[in-house]
This record gives sequence, structure tokens and C-alpha cells, in this order.
Amino acid sequence: TTATTNFYCYDPLDRLTKVSSSSATCSSGITETNAFDDAGNHTATTGRTFTYSSTGQLTGCNPSCGTIAH
Repeated sequence: TTATTNFYCYDPLDRLTKVSSSSATCSSGITETNAFDDAGNHTATTGRTFTYSSTGQLTGCNPSCGTIAH
């Protein structure tokens, strides 16, 4: 079995923004990305986006995440 090394990169608010398989600065080999809006909601991850109400509740995701209950 070959060991896999991943590097985790964070924004100034300590939110995970990128995962890289080859670069400690996440400048290459990106395997996952995450995005956040100004309210701090997690709005996207590799291959999926999330939407929120004006009160910050998750209202949907694309492609579908299934049923969202509050």
C-alpha cells in the first residue's frame, strides 16, 4: 500500500479552502476546494453548491443533497 500525503490550506478565518495532493501551499495538485460567503456559510465544495435563506439556513444544494429538514 502506498501512503498518500494531503496538504490542507485554510483562509484567515481558519476555514478549509483547499486540499492538495502535491503542494503545501495548495498552488497545485488541488483535489478539493471550498468556498464561503460573507456570512460564513459554506457555499461550495468540489462538484456541489449550497444555497441559504436570509437567516442562514441551508435551503438547497446542487446536485441534490436529498431532503433538507430544519
